[in-house]
Amino acid sequence: MEIRSAGPHDRDALYDICIRTADAGGDGCHLYA
Repeated sequence: MEIRSAGPHDRDALYDICIRTADAGGDGCHLYA
């Protein structure tokens, strides 16, 4: 298995992961409406 470095094209996915785990590991979408 090889893990690649993140790039600018990963930004949208990274933001999505961050907001969906922002509420103590749960979905934080309601915090950033």
